[in-house]
Parts: sequence; structure tokens; C-alpha cells
Amino acid sequence: EFEGKPTIVNFFASWCVECDRELPDFVDLANEYGDDINVVFANSNETGNWQDMANDHGIREFPIVKDIGGPQGNGLYRAVGGPGGMPITAFYDANGELVFMNPGGMTFATVEYRLTQLGLLDTAQ
Repeated sequence: EFEGKPTIVNFFASWCVECDRELPDFVDLANEYGDDINVVFANSNETGNWQDMANDHGIREFPIVKDIGGPQGNGLYRAVGGPGGMPITAFYDANGELVFMNPGGMTFATVEYRLTQLGLLDTAQ
């Protein structure tokens, strides 16, 4: 169902303060550009209750995946180059190829800028 559109995967964990800060911006981004891009939330490196964070930020209406594999439930996180800290955001083109991985928190504006810079979003529409 994600085929043919760029996809952003935002990795989050319940213990991550920066994840808690950035999730509202990713929800806003998904609501604004949902016709043009896919936004997926990936719970990774989890040691607590991620459901409360998901409920608090309203991300349950979007695709959420649980990262598995690896020693701490972080197989996908490690596969995209997760450096050990959280959050990270992976950017995929419309063909499903990983084109960029951003370590650290992002805002609506920085995600929008990165999508435009990578040619994944035309903000002049």
C-alpha cells in the first residue's frame, strides 16, 4: 500500500524525550502531506509502554510498526544505520530505496526541507 509514494519512517521510544517533542510535528506533516507521502511510526529500542505515547500524540491513526530483531528489538533501526541514540528518521523514495537517515530530532520545517531537498516532495504545489 506504500508503493509509488515516498515514505518517512520515524523511529520512537517511550523513554525518548526528543521523540515526545517531535511526534506532534510528524502527525502534522502526515495530515498535511498524506496524499503525497507515507508516514510510518516505528517503535524501537523500547523498554517501557509505547502505547501511552502513541495515544497521547494521536499516532494510532497512522501505520505503526514494532521493531523486532537485534538484542533490544531494534533490528530495523540498526539496518537503516541507527547510531545508538533516538530518535532517527529514515527517508525512502517512491521505489522503496533508503535515500537518507537523519539521526536526532526533527521539526515539521526540517522534515519538509529534507523531503524537498531529496526531491521527494514538491512544496510549490
